[in-house]
Amino acid sequence: MPDFVKVMISFSVNCFIQTAICLVVLTYRLFRHHNGNWRSYRRSRDPLPLFVSIFLGMVIARRLHPVIIAAL
Repeated sequence: MPDFVKVMISFSVNCFIQTAICLVVLTYRLFRHHNGNWRSYRRSRDPLPLFVSIFLGMVIARRLHPVIIAAL
């Protein structure tokens, strides 16, 4: 397999893991702290959950990335 294809697969897996973790954290925040009310969530200008979810996604992606790439 060419190196370019390996890099693209690696990048895609890394982005997918980070996006999934961010969505899980933000969905939890939406339902747990705002009772599923999207307008209340949009009005609360609290950037901390976003930064926490990005950081958590990066950490988990760094840990899981080699395992997933080895499995492929």
